[in-house]
Amino acid sequence: MQAVLTNPMKLIKSCTDKSKKLPKEVIPYLLKAVDNSDAKTRNEIENHLVKMGETAIPSLINALATSKSTTRALIAMVLIRLGNVSIEPLELAYANNTELQWTATYIISEIKGTQRPLNNVLSLTKALVG
Repeated sequence: MQAVLTNPMKLIKSCTDKSKKLPKEVIPYLLKAVDNSDAKTRNEIENHLVKMGETAIPSLINALATSKSTTRALIAMVLIRLGNVSIEPLELAYANNTELQWTATYIISEIKGTQRPLNNVLSLTKALVG
């Protein structure tokens, strides 16, 4: 396993079983691979991180502060896809690190925005269309 961890691309390639849930210890290696990956590999990384679920959240939030833009965007998407379970850890993170405030606020607003009742959207669409 150590040989695979030293090469993030091998780690991704070794995860051919889409249902396999990776251990949280691989998160830094997955994130390291993001900036030098093609879109397909980034998508696979994102899906594996989402599959890890709530256990991935602390590592992802810690990486937000030091990651480059591509990795930061991927982390944001993972947290948004994880939904409500991301909100409280994000609020705690930006309370302790004001540099994360804008990013955390954005992610939280996206999570909450995806939870609007469908009937409100349909009413608004009907009002706009006529």
